[in-house]
Amino acid sequence: MDDAGNPASEDPRIHRSPDDTDIDLTEATLALHDWEEEEERRREEAISNRKSFEGLQVDPDIDFYPEVADREPGDRNIVRAGFDIHPQVTFWASGFLVVFICLSIFVEATQDVFSEILDFINGSLGWFYILDFNIFLLVAMYFAFSRYGKIKLGGPFALPEFSTVSWYAMLLSAGLGIGLMFWGVAEPIFHFTSPAPLFDVEPGSVEAGKAALATTYLHWGVHGWALYGLTALALGFFAYNRGLPLTFRSIFYPILGPRIYGTW
Repeated sequence: MDDAGNPASEDPRIHRSPDDTDIDLTEATLALHDWEEEEERRREEAISNRKSFEGLQVDPDIDFYPEVADREPGDRNIVRAGFDIHPQVTFWASGFLVVFICLSIFVEATQDVFSEILDFINGSLGWFYILDFNIFLLVAMYFAFSRYGKIKLGGPFALPEFSTVSWYAMLLSAGLGIGLMFWGVAEPIFHFTSPAPLFDVEPGSVEAGKAALATTYLHWGVHGWALYGLTALALGFFAYNRGLPLTFRSIFYPILGPRIYGTW
């Protein structure tokens, strides 16, 4: 009843629940919309105001490895004449490349040795290669669907820089686009005319066609993505969740410890 004693008209925004509790759905919807807009604004602000880091070192909220907290990538490099040289990596890698190139150019038997090694791997270790790919796929699925799949790269409060659609677009265009333009046709044709010894089939036969497609699917299907994904997860976790350099040596920190900054 209003002040004049007339029946009060019911607000159309009011929804009456079974227990006669009045809930203003319009206000709740507006509040939810405002909350979503605020979350989006905070996300964009956090991304735009992120602290920039020099090099590849990321500072985590907690020093998980205090014994290397004061180390920086390349802090013991040789910087002279415009060069930035990591002594252990540069000299060892350069020496290996020089020896390899000299053997390939000046020693005629080198080509025969490499051909024999390749034939041995293709003929005797093909099963091991396929087994490894299947193991990688199972391990990737385990990380994805177990409790470890809930670990967020960058820490529990990290925010994505790109939307899911943009991320998938970059993933497919960079990971598949240019490769499929050529190898989408060239690879099955190559395996059709030169099937791997593992299949023991006649080149150009129906069986060779099936083997060619099987090999192509192995290279371009979920098995390949599992291999890439495990590598990316290992690099991302130790770099963005543990503050180590974004290099392969950081993956072996649980084994090598601070020695990743040395000869390793």
